[in-house]
Amino acid sequence: MGRASRGLTTVLQAVFTCALFLYEIDSGFSKIKIPPPSNLRDELVNLFVVNWTWDSPKNLTSNATCELIYESVLNSKKIRSTHKNRTAIPPNLNNDICFQVKAICANAGESDWVKRCSYFLKGYPETLVRDLKWTWDEGKPLECTWNYQKSTPPEPNYILYYMSKNENEIHECQEYIHKEGVVRGCKFISEFYSGDKINILITDSLLKLGRFYSFLEPITILRPGPPNITVTKPSIDRIHVKWNDTSWAFKDYEVQSKDSKSQKWTTYYITGKNNFMIDSARRDVMYTVRVKAKFTENFGGLLWSNWSAEAIAGEHRDDDWTVQNILLITIPLIAAIVTILLLVCVKRLKVLICPPIPDPSKIFRDIIGGPGEEFQQWIKNSPYIFHNKPAQEETCTVTLVEKASSEMPAC
Repeated sequence: MGRASRGLTTVLQAVFTCALFLYEIDSGFSKIKIPPPSNLRDELVNLFVVNWTWDSPKNLTSNATCELIYESVLNSKKIRSTHKNRTAIPPNLNNDICFQVKAICANAGESDWVKRCSYFLKGYPETLVRDLKWTWDEGKPLECTWNYQKSTPPEPNYILYYMSKNENEIHECQEYIHKEGVVRGCKFISEFYSGDKINILITDSLLKLGRFYSFLEPITILRPGPPNITVTKPSIDRIHVKWNDTSWAFKDYEVQSKDSKSQKWTTYYITGKNNFMIDSARRDVMYTVRVKAKFTENFGGLLWSNWSAEAIAGEHRDDDWTVQNILLITIPLIAAIVTILLLVCVKRLKVLICPPIPDPSKIFRDIIGGPGEEFQQWIKNSPYIFHNKPAQEETCTVTLVEKASSEMPAC
């Protein structure tokens, strides 16, 4: 048994060594570099599409069973194909477009990358348009507007070309927007849908201005119109909100309500419906409701519509104590308290400014003998007070005596 086990172990080690050796040989063979594709070139097929072509690797010494596959990269997007060309719409033709490709052979490994960067714009870059702005309200045409650089020649004849990804046909703007006699924008009469992607090019008829490219998914800027809402109150504590929606896409909705007492908005979010029931509504309270909408994220919607016109349900009644009733009571009460305080303060000030004449009875209370006696009675009966009685007049008797005139009568 021991010799058999050692023999089996030796055989397994030999098999493992052979497998490892074959794996290393295969790995080394797969890592062999083959020549890269040759003569890489590019061509602007139209105003928006670029075609890259290349030739097979030169001096390829692999056997006849080698099937070449080409892997190309544009804007981090890899594609593998047996074709020796790739046609695509670059993400941004305003900048350099860099493209790279390599060859892969299942029996001989792969090559290094071959890279080519190209700049397809014509005209003077300093004359490019600027401040490009997109707007699209539901029910209205898609619009884009722009400004021009200071170095742009006076009254440039702008031309806008666009191409939809679904059509692959180039069109010129059908209705331009003018400002001060210069083209400043375009209204797109064509209809666009949720899956559309458009490329635009703004330049002039003589190709003197710098070409300006832009890419847009229209659904991302589409602003829905405000809903038309109707509000009813089917019961005392419930409010039913309904709105019309004839759009071709699903929408998200935001419903807000506030009552006449709290005046605070309460927000509800609804998806895929055109009605909503507000439960637990308060009695004798008037409710104000409004709704706004946007396309769902599945359709690429990003912008909310404006708020709808506000609708009112219910009736406001003041059956309990409200702020107004409290004010009607507290204001007169506060005014009365303030008046009393003012009167008290005025009386104290009057005493300080004009003190009263002191009462003599308080001064002579001890002399009088008691607080019960009257001051005038004390004066009348006091032995210490002398009254000035009128003195009796003396009369003199006049006697006529015939004497000399020099003698005077005696009294």
